[in-house]
Amino acid sequence: MTDTTTTTFNPNPGNKGTPNRWEPHTQNTSKKVTLRWSTWARLSPARTRVTKKMNRLKTATYISMAAIIFTACITGCGQRAGMQETITQDEAEEKVQEHINGVMSSLPEEAELETRQGMIFASCDDPTDGGPKDRVTVGERLWIRGIPTEENETNIDRIYDYWTNNGYQVLRDERPDKLSISVEDEEDFFRMSLQVSDQGSLSIGASSPCVWPEGTPKP
Repeated sequence: MTDTTTTTFNPNPGNKGTPNRWEPHTQNTSKKVTLRWSTWARLSPARTRVTKKMNRLKTATYISMAAIIFTACITGCGQRAGMQETITQDEAEEKVQEHINGVMSSLPEEAELETRQGMIFASCDDPTDGGPKDRVTVGERLWIRGIPTEENETNIDRIYDYWTNNGYQVLRDERPDKLSISVEDEEDFFRMSLQVSDQGSLSIGASSPCVWPEGTPKP
């Protein structure tokens, strides 16, 4: 005869006469350990499903927190507004002229430009991007001559169509109360405006966003 170890459940460990926990008992049979019972906390399928669900929720929470921290770092730790490189002051002057020439291409051939004040270089005292004031903006306003004032509305419509068909966003259109329109190029953020004087003369203007004179931020 050989000894066999079996396990019985004893629910009351303080009372030796009442089963309450796993206790080995030796019997004179073949030697093996047989588990007759296990607690619900260990083997219950429902408990297993709940545990897996909680683990998935924890993982999703950790991922969300990591994404929030990463976004905050990108936003708060990035380059300060207005400190990136820009085109130079001279390049801004060239682009101002390009924008004005684009408008003139929409008008009759007899239309011509007349200088008012020439190219203006002004400091960015009130930058819209919250950046430094050491940058400059470049702009010019000119008269449009050679076309009859009675055709102003027709020519303004031509300019308006040119802007809306060439990537400009209308910022302000005061017609019909006042013949005045301002727009912004959606690609390079140069702004243009159209006005009519009390005498009926058309004028066109273009200005750059804030740029560094040499294209790079000052140290």
